[in-house]
Amino acid sequence: MLKVIIPTCGANGCFDDTLEAIVQNHLKFQGNLDNLTVVVVSNTDDSGCLERIGANLRRWKWNGLDYRLYEEPRRIGYFRAIERGWNLAEPQPDDYVAGMNDDVEISGDWITPLVEALDSHPNAQVGPYLPYLGADGFGYQAPGRGFYKYIDGCCWMARAETITRAGGIVDRGLKGAYCGDCDLSIRIVESGGILQQVPVPVRHIGHGTNGPETQENWAKNRQYLASKWDLVNGGPKPGCNHTTPVV
Repeated sequence: MLKVIIPTCGANGCFDDTLEAIVQNHLKFQGNLDNLTVVVVSNTDDSGCLERIGANLRRWKWNGLDYRLYEEPRRIGYFRAIERGWNLAEPQPDDYVAGMNDDVEISGDWITPLVEALDSHPNAQVGPYLPYLGADGFGYQAPGRGFYKYIDGCCWMARAETITRAGGIVDRGLKGAYCGDCDLSIRIVESGGILQQVPVPVRHIGHGTNGPETQENWAKNRQYLASKWDLVNGGPKPGCNHTTPVV
């Protein structure tokens, strides 16, 4: 089974296109929707948002789509919303679990390459973007700024048992948006997993989370991440892998 979890703050912009592409893509390349579960976590106080999403997904039920909706009126951030979706999805250990931003553009088969990569390396986390994590907690495309890499949270996939082995979706010390993807990837590596960049036709259009409170939480999360993994002092804490295993 594939469980796709999509947090959204209002289902605005290209959300409908993203959702449509996920379902249509699976139907086209996998042949049916029997083994797909779509979980949408509406992270907004707009009471009509979930109703609109449900109306969009209901038309796929006759194809076998299992969809589940969760409303969280408080802004809790992407990976805490993913955690809510994880609980609602109830994944089994060998299920594939994917996290997806609500502002990505899908132009082809993104599922098959990621699933095949996990079949080759079951204890992996895979995705199209693999930045370097700098000592300041920011992500960089260029090497040499840090000793960790991470799978960008806009599109990623792993087996449920890999996530469970790593301690779950999110570290409760992180607040609000940002840095959850960095921490999850590091924990997967620290628990014996690997990271693999897999080219798929997914493009992250832009960041939709902003505002003073978000920026403040982001700064705190970067500090927390730097302290937890000793990013600032230029070396991993005892037991940490200095080089992220990457295929």
